[in-house]
Amino acid sequence: MAEADSSDVEDGGMATHVLQEFLLGDVEVCGRELGVGSYSSVLEMKYKGMRCAGKKIHRSLYDQGAAVGPEILERYEKECELLSHLRHPCIVQFLGLYLDDGEDVPILMMEYLSCALSDCIDMHGVLASEISYTILHDVALGLRYLHDHAPPIIHRDLTANNILLSSSMRAKISDLGMAKILNLAPAQMTHRMTVCPGTISYMPPEALIAEPLYDTKLDCFSYGVLMLHMFCGEWPIALEYLQPDTTHPGRYVPLTEIERRDKYLRSIGHTHPLMPLIRRCLRNLPAERPGVAEILNELSTMVSRYPPVFGNHVEMLERMHHDEAEIDQLRLEVDQLRKLLHEKEHEVENLRFTTAGEIETLREQIVCLENSRVLQEAQVLELQSESKRMQLSVREMERELAEARSRIEQLSEELEAATSSAQEQGQESLTRLRRLQNELTSSSKEREAVLKKLAKGHLEATVKHVFKNTAADDLAKNYDEFFLNKADDIADQLKMAPGVSDFDAHQMVCDMVQVSHCNSSQSPSLHTVLLAWHFYI
Repeated sequence: MAEADSSDVEDGGMATHVLQEFLLGDVEVCGRELGVGSYSSVLEMKYKGMRCAGKKIHRSLYDQGAAVGPEILERYEKECELLSHLRHPCIVQFLGLYLDDGEDVPILMMEYLSCALSDCIDMHGVLASEISYTILHDVALGLRYLHDHAPPIIHRDLTANNILLSSSMRAKISDLGMAKILNLAPAQMTHRMTVCPGTISYMPPEALIAEPLYDTKLDCFSYGVLMLHMFCGEWPIALEYLQPDTTHPGRYVPLTEIERRDKYLRSIGHTHPLMPLIRRCLRNLPAERPGVAEILNELSTMVSRYPPVFGNHVEMLERMHHDEAEIDQLRLEVDQLRKLLHEKEHEVENLRFTTAGEIETLREQIVCLENSRVLQEAQVLELQSESKRMQLSVREMERELAEARSRIEQLSEELEAATSSAQEQGQESLTRLRRLQNELTSSSKEREAVLKKLAKGHLEATVKHVFKNTAADDLAKNYDEFFLNKADDIADQLKMAPGVSDFDAHQMVCDMVQVSHCNSSQSPSLHTVLLAWHFYI
């Protein structure tokens, strides 16, 4: 038993002053190891005579140099600070710190609990329904307390290893060293964080990428894996994210989180009352998962249907403590094997974590390549479609060009035929015109001769008829008056001649007067008039 004071702290060389306020005195280290994890071991201890548990960080983690030591101390300090403000029946109670002689890092003191849920499952397999529902209900209550905290707290490593059971089989959430506090408003509860360091098989996809974006729904996913673990009785190791495509050799297809754990879902059976809740918790998208309030509502319903029976608890405790000596011996052997196993698990987890990052990088590259391929295929399809349209357009233009050529040839032939026909018709018309002109000329001459002949005879008869009763002296004296008075009678007589129109008759009379004046300076005699008309005709 030892007590810690300020001098002990200074001699111990503890790095931070924040941890000093939690130091406890009157502490006894019993020495028995209760459990071993990747980062720490749990020892049986006593504080003021009360049995409790002490979490001690592996020396190898803070003796490896400055790269690891400060990080471990910072995480340790954060867990102490966080636990000191939490008070809930379903959260392991923090008592304080104890700094042993010769140690640099203190031991975290907390209430003692019988065993971890994972140990209970390893020992007994699938638990009775009423016990399972009670444990899950307690875990949901603890999660609600963390998520409703101001600010909200994400556990980030909710597994069967970190659920501790009391002697009455009540569950409490422990190991908040991985917890993350969301110092944001409710509208900003989802934001980017560092890569989540929790157990890989319990982690959702958003926590395993290079720049994770997650919120309280991360714990809800882990809660779904916890239900899977409890109801199938074995650790639910998920399949690799990428699996060979059976339809396309050489190619890989991504699996959903439900598909990666299909083996365990089938072992539970689709008729299990909580199967719908388990499947919703395992959704890939956080927005599609239920919140802790919805989970708690369904668990409350199940607990009311299956109230816990104390006799079952006693029976289990009797089985667990049947032979304490034998169990202690077996526990020592198991602890040794567990140490070795945890070391290997730690190596495997580191390897898986690295592999998960590489897989995520490959996944992103595959997505980029797939998007590029889809884009290229779309462009090829568009080019093919455009090529087909251009081919159809070219064919249509060729068809129209062929029709145009055919039409031009047809029009050329028609034009040539029309030109030839027009030339022939023109030649015929010209020949006919010339013939008609010749005929007209000949006919005009003949007509003129006939008309002159007829007009001559008729004119003589007409003049003789008009002037037959007129004396020559009277005619000579009043030639103009007399002749003009008789002009109309002469014209009427001339009109009666064949082929002589009214105009021709009057024109002849006018011309006769003009000719008469031209051939005689004196008043013309009848003989003179006749001579004049004879000359005219």
